[in-house]
Amino acid sequence: MPQSEQQRSLYGLWAAILVYSGWGFFPLYFALLRQVPALNILAFRMVFAFAVLISIVLLCGKGKAVFVSLSRKRPALCLLCSGTLISGNWLVFVLLVQSNRVLESSLGYFINPLISVLFGVVFLRERLRPLTWFCVFLAGCGVSFYAWEIGTLPWGALGVALTFAGYSLLRKLNPATDSLSALTIETLYACLPALAWLLWQNAFASAWAIHPRVIALLIGTGVLTALTFLIFGFAARRIRLSTLGMLQYLTPTFSFLCAVCFLGETMQWFQWIAFVIIWMALLLYIYDSVSSMKGGTVVQRKVECDNRKKNSSRERSEVTE
Repeated sequence: MPQSEQQRSLYGLWAAILVYSGWGFFPLYFALLRQVPALNILAFRMVFAFAVLISIVLLCGKGKAVFVSLSRKRPALCLLCSGTLISGNWLVFVLLVQSNRVLESSLGYFINPLISVLFGVVFLRERLRPLTWFCVFLAGCGVSFYAWEIGTLPWGALGVALTFAGYSLLRKLNPATDSLSALTIETLYACLPALAWLLWQNAFASAWAIHPRVIALLIGTGVLTALTFLIFGFAARRIRLSTLGMLQYLTPTFSFLCAVCFLGETMQWFQWIAFVIIWMALLLYIYDSVSSMKGGTVVQRKVECDNRKKNSSRERSEVTE
C-alpha cells in the first residue's frame, strides 16, 4: 500500500474509533438532561444539528446538491422516511437514558447488526451462509430469554435496533445522495415541526429556569450530532466497510460500561445470560464475516494470478509467431 494511502487509512481508522467511542459515551451526556422532557431534547437536537449542517453545506458549496435531492421525488421521499426513523431512534434512546435503562439501549445496539442482516434477506434478497443463520437464531434466543424473564418484550431495545436497522436500509436504498446532503435534508424535514414544538412549549425559557447551562447542553446535542456524523462520513470514505462494521461494536460496549460503571445500573443474572448469548452470536458473526472476506480475497487473487499467466502465455505465443 502506498504511504499516502496508508496514512489516509490510518486517519480513517482513528476517526472511526473516535466517533464510535463518542457515541458509546453519549448516555453520560444525555443523563445530564434528565430534567428536560425527551421531546424537547429531540427538538433541540434536530434544530441545532440542522443549523450546523446547513452552515457546512453552504460553506462547502453543496447547496445545489441538496436542492437537487429535494426536487427529485424518490430521494426526497426516501430521506423523509429515513429522517423519521432516525428521529424515532434518537427519541427511544433518550427515553431509555432518562428511565435508567441504558443497558437496554446497549442490548438494542448489540442486536442491531443481526436485524440488519435479516432486513438484507427480506428486502434485498441477500443470501446468508449457514453460520450467519445460526448467529441470528442464537441472538433471537438471547432476546427471547431476556423477554421471558422480564415478562414482556424489551421494547426499548427492539425499538433502538429496528429503527436504526430500518434507517440503514433506507440509506442503502438511496445511494445517489451524499452523506452530508442526506443528513442535512433529514434534519431539515424535522427542523420546522421541532422549532414549532420548542416555541409552543416555551422550551427555551423552561430550560433556562432549570439552569442556564442546560441551554448550552441542549444546543450541544445538535452540534455533537452533526459533528459526529461528519466524522463518521470522513472515516467511511477512508477505511474498508468491513473494518467499519467491526468497529461499530465499540458503541454498545462503551454504553454498557457507562451503565454499569457510571450510571449505577445493576446487571441481573438473566441479563448476564442474555448478553453472553448475544455476545457469542456476535463473535461467531464476526468470525464468519472475516472468514468469508479472506476466502473471497484468496479466490480473487487466484483469478488475478491465472489471468496474468494466461496473458503472459498469450504474449509469448504472439512473439513466437
